[in-house]
Amino acid sequence: VEFRHDSWMQEEVYEHVRSLGLGFVNVDLPGLRSLPRPSSVVTSPDAYVRLHGRNAAQWHNPSSAGERYDYRYSDEELDAWVMRVKELREVTQTVYVFTNNCHKGSSFVDALRLKQRLGLPVRSGLEADATLFSTQTPEDRVHALSQRVAASRTRDPGRGG
Repeated sequence: VEFRHDSWMQEEVYEHVRSLGLGFVNVDLPGLRSLPRPSSVVTSPDAYVRLHGRNAAQWHNPSSAGERYDYRYSDEELDAWVMRVKELREVTQTVYVFTNNCHKGSSFVDALRLKQRLGLPVRSGLEADATLFSTQTPEDRVHALSQRVAASRTRDPGRGG
């Protein structure tokens, strides 16, 4: 269950979701009034995280549907989620992290960056050779992809994040 208003962020709600056997989605949203803050709530054997981005300027009145999720996470913001994911891994069977900051490939880049920070494999060399990312190391592949996403944003200067 994914709540998008901070009024739902209460222990009795978590207990009710738990009693129904449902999973609670820990969301990352802009720091706007009434939106939930990042959390590490677990209500089922699996933990769920959904990173929407923090594009506060476009959250309530985006020019287009995709602009709400036009956001690239900073290293510091991802590092905070690394700590939460590690905590969640200690008390659950599986942690699922979904990146929804999907505008111009940001979700893909941020997912790879998060995997690196968690010490998880990004791709094997053999898999990478069959794709456009044929550099030597996973770190180089993520860096190359980050540069491509940044370049696409430069071509469309009205979009920040």
